[in-house]
Amino acid sequence: MRDLSRLRFAFNPAGSTLAVVNVEGTFRLFHTGSGRLQIEFTTGPDGAEISQPCTCFAWTSVAQQKSKSSSGSAKQLIVVGNGAGEVAAFDTALGEEIWRVSHCHQGSVTGVAGTGAGSHHIYSVGTDAMACTIDALTGKVQQQFEAGKHALTCVKATSDGQSLLLGSSGLAVWDAVTQQRLYKYPGHVTPADALAYSPDGQYALSSSQGERHVAVWKATGKASKKTKPAAALLSMEQPPVQLDVAAASKISCFNVLAVSTAGRVCVWQCEVLDSVKSTLRATIQIEQDATSPPRQQESILAACFDSAAAEEAVLVAWGLSAKPTLQRIMLPPLSAAPSSIDIKCHTAEGVLLPAKHRSRSANPSKDAPMMVVGADNTGHVVVLKAQSRKRQTEGGNGSDEAALDTQQAEGRLAVAEGREQQGQDAELTLEQRVNALQLHQRPGGILSWAMLANAPLCSIVIAVYVCKSSVLSK
Repeated sequence: MRDLSRLRFAFNPAGSTLAVVNVEGTFRLFHTGSGRLQIEFTTGPDGAEISQPCTCFAWTSVAQQKSKSSSGSAKQLIVVGNGAGEVAAFDTALGEEIWRVSHCHQGSVTGVAGTGAGSHHIYSVGTDAMACTIDALTGKVQQQFEAGKHALTCVKATSDGQSLLLGSSGLAVWDAVTQQRLYKYPGHVTPADALAYSPDGQYALSSSQGERHVAVWKATGKASKKTKPAAALLSMEQPPVQLDVAAASKISCFNVLAVSTAGRVCVWQCEVLDSVKSTLRATIQIEQDATSPPRQQESILAACFDSAAAEEAVLVAWGLSAKPTLQRIMLPPLSAAPSSIDIKCHTAEGVLLPAKHRSRSANPSKDAPMMVVGADNTGHVVVLKAQSRKRQTEGGNGSDEAALDTQQAEGRLAVAEGREQQGQDAELTLEQRVNALQLHQRPGGILSWAMLANAPLCSIVIAVYVCKSSVLSK
């Protein structure tokens, strides 16, 4: 598995954009629907290279004031913290710096968090054990307070910005206005590094790379100095590194998603009664090719709940960090046995071949096989479904050609995604592109123009000529 320790990934709250950032502070934003790169920018002052590593970032949005040039819609921001104690905000549409604060923390900034569009606050924490509140519009520091004696590692705010969940060697919920600690939790064996709130703010969630579970804590009731135990523990096979929470279709329930260090996604449903009852709903993983070296094996980079989908779904980013594959996966209904959803991909000489996606559920007969072959030259995801076609022979007998068509598609519809291999981009040969066009010219053939996305002009002309000659000869 490739080393991703120098990269960070996060979807925006709407799930429409994926942000990828390295420690040098270079951001790449990808549109979820098309997979296209929207913008790339650096987080140094005035676009210059940064002298301190990028340590954390978070999405947030602020409401714009109506003007002749603006309709007053919310503006998407990315807030970044670095090792020099600076916090900066960037406009994601333009990639421009809006403001920068250089006196928030003495030492490294370890966590930043935003709130909903109704609250214009940014919160940051650092190794100096200080929590800082910043105006998201102007960058002005509004207040600072000491939240303990140990270095803080992460922060999460409720949607209204009234409460803050601060992570360290322990966990605590603080009132953001009065700067008073409300609840205290024992935390984890190692400092927490991922936090979340339930949609109603009644429960807080945390995880640490030192433990193989997600902890659920009750964040309501009378303030107390006593340490509260965990309301539930959601077990995993590997430590989690990313968390997301969304409302469930069932009343008094919420869904929890976690991405593990091994690139596997677990989805639970938590039902709140007298206590919290958790049920593992599904797991999502890449089914690896046994012939691929471990360092080239694929993994899931990021995942979140898709709030825009009509039904409950998960957005998954996997594959290459330079050009990730973005995929929407519908969650199966809750059943006695959790569903296992596999994303299968094959690799050969640096070329991403057609990937088979299948779901293994309690009732395999209902699973619909399909083939995901990546994005075409317009950036849209191409999905092929195996169809059975019968051709009448001279004897009048029909023969099933579905398996043959699938094999031809796998052999001819290789998508050159620019796989990282010795620093060179993978490129399909002219023969492969000609074969793809010939397949397209056949009755009932499969559309394969994505094959020619990176072909030289002369190659396209030759390919069209060969296909035309082939058709005329018939």
